[in-house]
Amino acid sequence: MAAGYDTAHRPIVWHASPRNLTLNDSQVFFTDDHAGGTVYRVPKSGGVVNVVATSREGLDRIAANAANVYWTTRLGSVMVASAHKSVPTVLLRNTDVGGAVDLATDAEHVYVLWTEPIRGPSR
Repeated sequence: MAAGYDTAHRPIVWHASPRNLTLNDSQVFFTDDHAGGTVYRVPKSGGVVNVVATSREGLDRIAANAANVYWTTRLGSVMVASAHKSVPTVLLRNTDVGGAVDLATDAEHVYVLWTEPIRGPSR
């Protein structure tokens, strides 16, 4: 894995299996699907790529603001970690009442698109 610049001097990251990308004012965050999934961060100016968190549930969507990075798992949970440290916690856990399918952030909040479970016909 490497971080560098293209011919127009824009920062880019080379990685084996990238999936999703988001950014805040100072960092680029991306995920990959290797071994369940990993969230990475790298400064926008280039530099060392750091692991934010790994997931056994797989990763789906990702969003960030100045304070935090958020991601959904393939099982529908929402995770959060500081944009500057690597201590992830569960923000919302997938339950039998649905799961997260997408998310977005602004400076203060995270917004989650939540789906209800598929249910069979009522009797």
